[in-house]
Amino acid sequence: MKRILKIVLKLTPFLLGLAFVSTQLESKSKRRFSLKRAFVLFVLLSASILLSSMIYVRSHYDDTFTGKTDGCAVVFGAAVWKGDQPSNALNDRTQAAIELYKRGQVQCLVFSGGDSKFGSHEGLVMGKLAQEAGVPESVVDYDLEGYNTLATILNLPKNKAYVLVSNDFHLARIGLMAKRSGLQEYYLHAAPYEYGPYNKNFTYYWREVAGTLVTWFGL
Repeated sequence: MKRILKIVLKLTPFLLGLAFVSTQLESKSKRRFSLKRAFVLFVLLSASILLSSMIYVRSHYDDTFTGKTDGCAVVFGAAVWKGDQPSNALNDRTQAAIELYKRGQVQCLVFSGGDSKFGSHEGLVMGKLAQEAGVPESVVDYDLEGYNTLATILNLPKNKAYVLVSNDFHLARIGLMAKRSGLQEYYLHAAPYEYGPYNKNFTYYWREVAGTLVTWFGL
């Protein structure tokens, strides 16, 4: 299914180009009809692109890493609330990575993020959660310049193995960026919802649908 969706997305710009060329080749007497047909085709293709992105994002919701690697679990940053309290998203992602380490599925942890709105760095808040969970400091590394998803991925050395940990709605875009960045070995892992789904999950889903399209077309 994922392969088919990728093919659809790759062919779409080509098909749109053909539609444009065909309208230019039509005679003037038929131009009004051709433009109408081109517009309908454009709408249909746009709808198919949107639908493909929606399905592609949803197809990653159940991605979980069940194997074992000598690499690190990489946690993507999320909001920190007042009083240095991790948001539910940040806590869920961090706890999921800690569990991977405790089960012996990864050998180290990388906490990546940026400065939070309330002062504490996202990565350091994650580090505190790991410390409270009894994770040795020696197996924890920090990426304090992971200001966004792409920055986190680009900051990773390419020749190591990683389990990329985030929320389910985030994984499709992470996977696309990881592949394009040249990471040699990586896996995706959806963090369980310890406190249940977030209030803005619907918004996050559509944000990722749009973000995945932007990433795919390199805009």
